[in-house]
Amino acid sequence: MSLQNDGGAKTRAKEKERLVLSWLYQWGFSTRRLLSQLLGVSVAGQGAFYSRLLAAGVITEQPLPLSQNEKLIGLSKSGAGLAASYGVLGRYKRNPPTLGMLAHELTLQRAVISRLDDASSATPEWMNASGGKGKNCDAIIQYPNYAIALEVELSHKNNVRIYYNYLSHLRNIRAGLYKKVVYVFTDETLRSLYERKFRAAEWPVVVSDDRHRLKVRPDTFRLGEENWPLIEFVLGEEY
Repeated sequence: MSLQNDGGAKTRAKEKERLVLSWLYQWGFSTRRLLSQLLGVSVAGQGAFYSRLLAAGVITEQPLPLSQNEKLIGLSKSGAGLAASYGVLGRYKRNPPTLGMLAHELTLQRAVISRLDDASSATPEWMNASGGKGKNCDAIIQYPNYAIALEVELSHKNNVRIYYNYLSHLRNIRAGLYKKVVYVFTDETLRSLYERKFRAAEWPVVVSDDRHRLKVRPDTFRLGEENWPLIEFVLGEEY
C-alpha cells in the first residue's frame, strides 16, 4: 500500500513517506522541523508533502505547547497500520507525552537525528530493555561495527539515581550492549556537574531491590581514569 497516486509517484517521495511513518511509529510524536532534518530537506519546502499525508488520514497534527508556530505530528491508527506494513517494529500512541516530558522527547530526537550519519538504526527507550534490573537508555544508535547509547538530561536527578544509572551503563557496556554513552545537556552548569560526579575518586554503590527501590551499599566503587572515555558529556540544543 502506498499513498502515491498512480500518475507520478517517485522513488524519493515513497522513501520520504516510509521514513516519516516509520519514525513516528517508533518514536510516537515529532515535528515538521525534526522530520525534515531526518529527511535531509528544508522544512520550508515540505508543505505539500505533509498536506498530502494529512489528507490521506495517516498523520495527525495538534498545537505544540512549546511553540506558537509549530505543531506536533503523530500517527493515526491507519497510519500506524501502514507503518507496520513496512516491517517496522513500533506501536500506536494515541496521546502525546505530557508537557513535562515533551521537551525531553523532542530534544532527544534532535540529538539522535544529528548522529544518524552512517548509522544502521536508532531505537528509543521502550525498545532498549536490557533485561533484569538496570537503566534502559533513552536511545541506542547502531553503527556498522558498534553502538552508542544516548541520555538527555534537562534537570538534575538525585545522587543516588545518577550513580545507579552510571553503574547500570558500565554493566551494559561490559555486556557489549553498546560501546559508550553520550550524555546530552542543554545547560553547561548541569553538564559540568554530571561530569564531575562521574570523575569522582569514589562512587557510592547503588543497587535496586526486588521492588525496584534504590539502596546505597556501605562499600564504594572506584572507576579509574582509563574508563573516563566510556561516558561522554556534551552540550546540545534544547528543542
